[in-house]
Amino acid sequence: MFCGRVAVIVLVAGLSRAATQSEELKPNYVYYDKGEESYPRIYCYGGRPFTYLGVFASARVEFTLPPTFYDLYEGANETEVDSEFQENKRNWLPLVPWRSNTIPFRAFERKCIGLLSSSEYRFKFRSFNIDYLRMIMCAMGLMLFFNAHRIVRSKSVFYSGGVSVGVVASLLVIFFFLSRMIPRRRTMLVSLLMGWSFSVYIFHKLWTNLYEVLHEHRAIVFTYLGVAATISFALCYRCGPPTNEKTIDLMQWSVQFMALAVVYLSSDIQEVTLAFCLVALLIYNIPREYSAKVQTFVKKKIFKPKVKLLSEEEFIRQGDEFTRLELERLRKFAQSPDCPAWKVMSKLKNPQRFGSFVMGESHLEDNEILDYETSARVQEDELTLLTDDESDEENYPRILPTDLLNGDGPNNASRQRR
Repeated sequence: MFCGRVAVIVLVAGLSRAATQSEELKPNYVYYDKGEESYPRIYCYGGRPFTYLGVFASARVEFTLPPTFYDLYEGANETEVDSEFQENKRNWLPLVPWRSNTIPFRAFERKCIGLLSSSEYRFKFRSFNIDYLRMIMCAMGLMLFFNAHRIVRSKSVFYSGGVSVGVVASLLVIFFFLSRMIPRRRTMLVSLLMGWSFSVYIFHKLWTNLYEVLHEHRAIVFTYLGVAATISFALCYRCGPPTNEKTIDLMQWSVQFMALAVVYLSSDIQEVTLAFCLVALLIYNIPREYSAKVQTFVKKKIFKPKVKLLSEEEFIRQGDEFTRLELERLRKFAQSPDCPAWKVMSKLKNPQRFGSFVMGESHLEDNEILDYETSARVQEDELTLLTDDESDEENYPRILPTDLLNGDGPNNASRQRR
């Protein structure tokens, strides 16, 4: 009798040790299991040393040979994983057998997982110093936060979002009609207890087998999506984009809240992402005049614009083009009913000439054009003579007054300066 009790105790202790044995996960290592055990295979990740420079660090399990189905148990150590497994065995409502190709880990914390599957599987443990997907999530969240006021007022975003929501909402309508067809009493009670779990399982099943569903039921899927999208677009077109400012403000605040949530969840060091959110809120609420001054200062000091000097030909061409445009604007304004015609005429020295200009004639007379061309030609000749005189001065020696006082003539001065 005593030997039998000892054997039972030893057997229970042996099973407990077998259940809590674990294997340490190492970066870029491949792990394989046949999946023939009755207890979950436990894998543990010790976490990397904490540093604020690893704000976008991450770690995850990536299945290269995913099992058909598996049960996942998580905990901070092997004992917690085993406790969750034992509790699930006693639970009358078992876990839904998920089939995800990745299992995320927090980069700086110890975590253990237990995998229980009836089929073989192989996975690789990956650890990233910089997870570019998380970095993109953070950047996209900040961009969405600062541009929310434009997004909620965009018609294209309104119609595309309305169509997407309509397609998803139509699935809920289908589930509602199906639930009306289910008999009451016991069956209804079971459906209420299992409804959400079953719905989530169905959605996950469809998502993981999306390619098979599209390949085998392509016509049905595209017909359903087309009908649902058309009805949703018609409803959005009938109602139109929101025009009430309070409604637009509520939509903007909702989008900004979701954007900050994305930024906050983009890193395992959530103190840093919380600081990102607070800084974004602070910058967003700065008055516009101060933010404009800061932007101008940054552009001038850091991003200095490259000044391109105009040539004489470009200067003349741009001046002619600008003058033509401004004269055309003046002519259109004078012909419009907004122009106070009598007030303008009373201040002009030559109203008849202004009237001819408004009717389409040139703003210059022939004698003015001739005088301009003559003066330009004279200025060009004077500039040419001035240039010739400067070149002559460079060829001949320059005699200073001190040379004359010393009795040096032009020849001596020239020789000395050579």
